[in-house]
Amino acid sequence: MKNLLSCGSRFTTVKILSSLAAFLIVLLFSGSAQAVDISSADLVGFRGGFWRVEKAKDLPSTIQAKRYTPYLELFFSHGMKKGFSLELNLGAGYRGDTKFTVPGGYYTENWNLYPVSGKVKYSLFSYYPQKRFQPYLDLGLTFLTASSTYNNPYYLGVTFISTKTAFGALAGWGVDFAVSSRILANLDFQYRWVGFDQAVGAIKDYSGPQLIFGLEYIVKQKPSKKLE
Repeated sequence: MKNLLSCGSRFTTVKILSSLAAFLIVLLFSGSAQAVDISSADLVGFRGGFWRVEKAKDLPSTIQAKRYTPYLELFFSHGMKKGFSLELNLGAGYRGDTKFTVPGGYYTENWNLYPVSGKVKYSLFSYYPQKRFQPYLDLGLTFLTASSTYNNPYYLGVTFISTKTAFGALAGWGVDFAVSSRILANLDFQYRWVGFDQAVGAIKDYSGPQLIFGLEYIVKQKPSKKLE
């Protein structure tokens, strides 16, 4: 079983790296686009990828849980002055079934994660708005809700529902790339520090790295200096 899980984790890692490579190739070979001042723009967009829960690898053999969580988010970013912007994002992660083996049988818990996060972003190339590549750093806070439906072999025909919440923090980096005058490609990497008071799918600490990429649309762009 351990070998099977290990192979699954390696396969997931390969999928992530392959997707990232494809994303970068598209950026490198995309046609020329009009440069935009990304750091001062108001943006809406979506991203998708994976959130890795580090503690999932430390569970006993009687508990089976996924280490990688498929993750999607919608976000809005408001550009301010001197390269700073504020971002609000609404996310959803699917943990799948966590299987608990008990004497005489087993039961499962199916958990979904719903983080709401706010963060401050700083564009490293804010003084060069004509650049199509705009790397940034970000730092913020997150409020995480976990919702579950599960069954128990001792209560046949009964479905239990549980909800838990937690606060945490996040930090990371990313890059925006101007595909056109209105469309941007985005790659974002961050680390979340978040934990629950009680176990959620046998895990309290859901800290771990997150790699996501997607597209952004410029809703409003503030006047800027001459762009190339």
